[in-house]
Amino acid sequence: MFEFDKKYFSKYSLIAGIDEAGRGPLAGPVVASSVVFSKETYIKGVNDSKKVSAKKRNLFYDEIISKALYVGIGIVHSKEIDELNILEATKNAMRLSVLDLGITPDLLLVDGNQIEFPEYNQENIIKGDSKSFSIASASIIAKVTRDRMMDNYAKILPQYGFEKHKGYGTKYHFDAISKYKSSVIHRKSFNPVKNHLASFKYYSENNILNGLLVQIAGDYLIKTGYNILRVDELSIYSSKNGKVFEFQIDSNITDYQSENNIYNSEKSNCRLIKINFKKGNYSIKTDLI
Repeated sequence: MFEFDKKYFSKYSLIAGIDEAGRGPLAGPVVASSVVFSKETYIKGVNDSKKVSAKKRNLFYDEIISKALYVGIGIVHSKEIDELNILEATKNAMRLSVLDLGITPDLLLVDGNQIEFPEYNQENIIKGDSKSFSIASASIIAKVTRDRMMDNYAKILPQYGFEKHKGYGTKYHFDAISKYKSSVIHRKSFNPVKNHLASFKYYSENNILNGLLVQIAGDYLIKTGYNILRVDELSIYSSKNGKVFEFQIDSNITDYQSENNIYNSEKSNCRLIKINFKKGNYSIKTDLI
């Protein structure tokens, strides 16, 4: 792998390997990563993320972050995946990951042969995550980033078992979709999700509006970089930058009122998320940091 990348350094200095994770799942985002190393850097054992155990992936993740010159991450969520298609969403995630590097690479090494970036010098490498050190490193960063997000989603949506399958189409997941219908993070254009869409009426008639509120608030927190610790009715405990916060959920569709649930804006670790519904749509107001 190291030798594969070395041949490009005779002509280019900043070489970014790019790969993605999450094109195939029925739920959750597609995540891409771009990784730039110096020409001397190599991490023994790095390989295609699918060929490395979860334990080793997490160890490599920390080492790659530590030793890379630049690491960029791009995330495209299910709503945009449905609006575009998974190929275009993947391309967007990859482009975002390059922009997140904070520098302009001299060359992109892109896994696969379907995606082109005419604004950059580029080499498409079929099965690049098994050939190129930088692409393999990007595959690990993307995979670990996405898996951690799905583990967070599992805490607000325990009925789907995301911690087990990360949103992929297992029998367990198919059965959960059939039983509980879609969630806010399911890809509604994908089969069989499109046949089991949950409407506002569904949540109301089944007396599970609080579950919908937790989905919406939790999704918002995860997208803004919070790690979910636990859910207690309409309170979500989460952490960010080493600090723990309690987010209490208020809405115009339930009898819940923040003042009746010991919400105190003067408590440094307590925040309020207000979700307002109108004609089937919702808006979010919060004082999160």
